[in-house]
Formats: sequence, structure tokens, C-alpha cells
Amino acid sequence: MILPLIFLLLGALFLLVFIDARRTFPYVYCNAMISSWEGRMLDSKRLAELSEMDSQGIVSALSGTDFEGLELGEPVEVEEKMRGRCAARYREICWNLPAKGRRFFELLLERFELYNLKSLLTSLHTGLPPRFLPSPLSSKERLQLLSQVKSVENLLDFLKGTDYGEVLLESLEGYKKKGLSFLLRRLDHHYYQKLWGEAQRQRKSVRELVGVEIDLANLKLLARLKREGVPPEEIRELLIKPSYLLPAHLLDQMAGAEDLPALLQMLSDTLYGEAVSRVSQQVQASGSLLPLEKEVEEGFLRLCKWYSSSDFFSLAPAVSFFYMKEAELRNLRALLRLRTAGVQPVEVREMVVSHEV
Repeated sequence: MILPLIFLLLGALFLLVFIDARRTFPYVYCNAMISSWEGRMLDSKRLAELSEMDSQGIVSALSGTDFEGLELGEPVEVEEKMRGRCAARYREICWNLPAKGRRFFELLLERFELYNLKSLLTSLHTGLPPRFLPSPLSSKERLQLLSQVKSVENLLDFLKGTDYGEVLLESLEGYKKKGLSFLLRRLDHHYYQKLWGEAQRQRKSVRELVGVEIDLANLKLLARLKREGVPPEEIRELLIKPSYLLPAHLLDQMAGAEDLPALLQMLSDTLYGEAVSRVSQQVQASGSLLPLEKEVEEGFLRLCKWYSSSDFFSLAPAVSFFYMKEAELRNLRALLRLRTAGVQPVEVREMVVSHEV
């Protein structure tokens, strides 16, 4: 009687191991590739060294990174080349992910499509030429077609049948009354709601990474709009709900906070309270949100670094790499722009963020 039971348990264990292996093995090659790329990323020590250099020195000192071999030119041209290299990395990840993971990762990359759409809308509103980013998901031909759009009506035709076309159409009245910023934030709101909906179908690591990103997007939006004196009802319309660790009722209360100090006090009672408390006095004294945004972003990047290694046989390393790569690119852009403008190294270092624990 005992022997058949033992064989049954062993058979069940073997089946579970087999199912788990089928689910996780397709990620092994892709994640090993990503791990090797992470080793090429700029750490805090190298960022500090780069902050002491001029723009030519920064570009020349990027050997061993994904930005090796760049030539100094106009800042916009250099940034576009750096963005192109990041896009190439993201495309390679897409090619090597299994189908289910690829679908979600492509949704993560959809934000570049959104950026280009918002750039075009800004151009149509201001008359200034749009600036498009190289997108891992779009061909140059599609971007050329987008650049030929000359009116919002043309854009609606271009986006016909897409969810962004529907959001744009629904937001036109608000745009006429409240201006461009309302329209751009509505598009952001739609994207993050869609991303969060898909993230909840993923493993805990991916849900947490995307959830914390959305929490921080809400936190930053609340702080910026509260500082600008935007009415609570308008703030509530733009918040991403449901959020992750910030319940809907708390977001509503924070939107109604009297001012920025009152908002920071409310945040001190959340799971982000420790990070907020470390910089609250600095924010209130300077009036700048930079210390707050840097503090919460560094915490987020440490979470990315953790999941990149602790949940290796999953989509988490790809998602973590994306967030860390985008932070690396923002750091390099800040270094080049600030040092070109003659900003002192100590001030430059205050602008960069690190994923190191």
C-alpha cells in the first residue's frame, strides 16, 4: 500500500518539475544574454568619474558599455544614437523571448509609440517640428508617415481603429477647454491602465515592478500638480487607478490635500513613507521635487536589480533590464547636457540615479 503511494507522489513531483521546466526554460537563453548586458552598464563609480569630464571626455570614456564608439556631435544627435542602441537591445530581447513574454514586453515598449504620438500632438499644437524617438516597434517608414500628419483630424484618420485613436477622440472636448497638457496626460493615463491590466496576469515579480512604477507615476503626478495648484477634481481624473500600494481612497484624499507639504505628510503614512521622509524637508525648503523623484526612483531601481537575479527563470530580468537601461540613458543624457552647459560636477552628481544597493 505504501509503495504505490510513494510512486504516485514521485510521479506527481516529476510532473510538476516537468511543467515548471517547460514554463521557465524558454527564458534561460534570453536572461543569460541580459545578464551579460547588465555587466556593461554604468555603475555609480563610473557615473561619478564621468561627471568630472567634459562632453568629449564623457563620450570617449564609454568603452565597454553599449554606447561605446559614439562620436560627439550635437546633443540631440548623440541622444538619438544612444536611443537607437537601446532600441536595438529591446528588439533583441523581443526576438528571444517566448511568445507570452514577448507580448507583454512589447506592451512595455509601446510607451515609445506613445511618446511619438504625444510629440506629434505637441507639434500640431505649437507649430514646432516634432521630435520622434527610434522605436523598437515601429519602422522608419511608419515614423515618416506619422511626420506627414498635419492636423488632429488627419491624426484621427491615421489612428482609426486603435485604442489611442478612441482616447484621442474622447478627449478632444477636454483638450479644447483645458489645453494640451490635459490631452497628453489622458493618453498617459490610458497607457498605464492598459499596462497594469496586463501586468496582473504576470508573475508576482512583474506585477510588483509595474505596480511600483505606476505608484511612482501617481506620486510624481500628485506632487507636480499639487505644486502647480491644479484643482483636486482635475487631479483625480488623471490618476491611474487602480494603483498598487496606494489604495484608490488614499489617492482621492491626496488629490484633495491642501498643498504640497500636506501631501508629503499623507505620503509619510504609506509604504513609501520612509523614502518620502528622508527628503521631505529638503523638498519643502528648496521647492524642488528633484530630491523626492530621485529618492523614489533609486528605490525602484534597486527593486529591479533584485528581481533581475532573484526571479531569473521568468520575464522579470527582461522587464528589470528595460527599467535600468532607461535610467542609464537618462543619466547619460543628464551628464552630457549639464556638463556641456558648464554645471559643476557636484551638482551633476545630484541629478543622476543609481540601481546599486
